[in-house]
Amino acid sequence: MKLKVIISSIALSILAAALLFAYTCPTCDGEGEVVCYACDGEGTIPYTDKICSMCGGEGVITCPSCGGRGER
Repeated sequence: MKLKVIISSIALSILAAALLFAYTCPTCDGEGEVVCYACDGEGTIPYTDKICSMCGGEGVITCPSCGGRGER
């Protein structure tokens, strides 16, 4: 009987951890934004000093994996 309770507790702990991981976007770690890959987070295009059209000079863009939700 006690072994069943221990196994059930372990199973619930694993399930809870899996659910938390399943809902957090692995690309942005739940932040909803990632470093702009066009300007590498600088806000300007290298060697031109033009404002990055991808991020508008912010250096970050909406996460392409989760669409900014921070969840899968």
